[in-house]
Amino acid sequence: MFLADAVAGYVTSLTERELDAPLTALLRSRGFTDVHLLHGSYEFGKDFVARRVEDGVEYQYCIQSKAGDINASLWRGVRMQVDLMRTSNVGHPAFDPRLPRRLVVVTNGRLVGSASSEFQDYNSYHLGRDEEVATLWDIDALAPMFQEVLIEGVPVRDRSRTLELLGQLGRGRGSRGGISEYARHWYAPGIDVKDAWGHVLTCAMLSKEAANAAREDLASQLAFHLLRSTWEVDGPDSDERRAVAREIFADVARDFFTQLGDATGDDIVYSTLSSSSGFSPFVTHPVRVSRLCEVLALGGLLSLLSPPVDRPGIPATGLLELPDPHLVANLVEAVIQATPALSHPIADDHGFALLATCLFLHLMGRDVEPVLREAAIWVLDWIEFGDGLADASAGPEEQVRQLLGAPYKPLRRNPRHASYLLTTLLDLARALGCADLYDSLVNDVDAVGAYPSIVVGHPPKPAKLIARLSYFPDGESVAGVPMAAHYGEAMGATPAANAGVFFDVLATWATLRDRHIPAVLEALAAMLVGEQRATSLSPPP
Repeated sequence: MFLADAVAGYVTSLTERELDAPLTALLRSRGFTDVHLLHGSYEFGKDFVARRVEDGVEYQYCIQSKAGDINASLWRGVRMQVDLMRTSNVGHPAFDPRLPRRLVVVTNGRLVGSASSEFQDYNSYHLGRDEEVATLWDIDALAPMFQEVLIEGVPVRDRSRTLELLGQLGRGRGSRGGISEYARHWYAPGIDVKDAWGHVLTCAMLSKEAANAAREDLASQLAFHLLRSTWEVDGPDSDERRAVAREIFADVARDFFTQLGDATGDDIVYSTLSSSSGFSPFVTHPVRVSRLCEVLALGGLLSLLSPPVDRPGIPATGLLELPDPHLVANLVEAVIQATPALSHPIADDHGFALLATCLFLHLMGRDVEPVLREAAIWVLDWIEFGDGLADASAGPEEQVRQLLGAPYKPLRRNPRHASYLLTTLLDLARALGCADLYDSLVNDVDAVGAYPSIVVGHPPKPAKLIARLSYFPDGESVAGVPMAAHYGEAMGATPAANAGVFFDVLATWATLRDRHIPAVLEALAAMLVGEQRATSLSPPP
């Protein structure tokens, strides 16, 4: 009962745009095919078009979606759109005007006031003329549809796990490790259509709950695991599920940027510092800034690496409506200029945030070498004068103990000279053209006895840890010998990279957090946007 209430609450809370991704998944799970989203210039009264075979007859569905209650005034506007759905034969190449037509109005609210009687009168008029009437899917119809997919037919154990995670996320708790553990069943082979789209719906619900609790980082992780699973496991409607997974993340990134509004870098720094008490901001501040930069940067990268809005003929997904990447870059730049937190990561786990942020800013024409240099000094100092930084798989307590426990024997962990962060910094410096920084890093790594490390191999293929990489200085590599051992990994080492879908490669790295492919990184780094000149981006002292 609790999960049913949670599902109903989730559906009710969605805005019109937030309803797009879960409604796409719902339609697919209920046997609809050729589902396409048409928000924008090519709508012609239809938010969605889809087909379904019923009693041996294929019907062309035209769907208009709204959020919230519809009163009489709103209904009169919707009625005009329903009339357009009834008569218009354009909107999408997959729309077949020869098929018998179904007209559906979807809302996660209800018809209120006189709208209900006007809707009945509208249908009576068309029924009397032997014309197709409009069907209403309001919250009383939608909630059971969602519950059928998310609850009925799902093993009790999976329901319990979903409810447990939903509760954690709603309280702003949870971890990347917990998300990874929960999402393991999304990678199970042999999945059917209903279960595949059920996972999409579950992801959308959990992601929304996490974002509502200001855990955009976990909301993103859910979308990225869903996206990654569609590449690693053969299943039905893979392209369509990938598109919806990207839309789930796009909703998170767009809403997060909108919430920040006109905040300055100083405003954001104050917010991250004041959200914790006592001395805890020494740890929580860099973590929160790292998460913020990662989500914003990945949203910007999705915008750069996705097709433009309102392209006719693309499947139900391309309409991501992400914020202007230039505005996103300005905000991330302002945060970096206001605090050195991004360049002071507390563990290898935050190496990917540096990678995503610096790659995005580089593509937007910003100079990130000062940030990389500051981060390199930080990591090398902790290895030389402290006990190093925790590895990417460490939990929060292990990360803090590795960072701060050196003076206290009961808390101290073994000194750690290996570092994925160093590998990230070396590869970024090389890919982004920071030759002097790269050479300095190669020398300094040897001088302090640090070991750049990385995991090579991407699921579903076997993986191995290279615990101690050796790099050639720039210009001193030997013909036919990789710059470092992991440079031998091919561009197409992952299915997404092989297909050239680079954002999905980044999403995979975001879930794994201990590996990347230099060839992909260099290919992305070469995609400088426009002819913008690099501007200085120096962290504060």
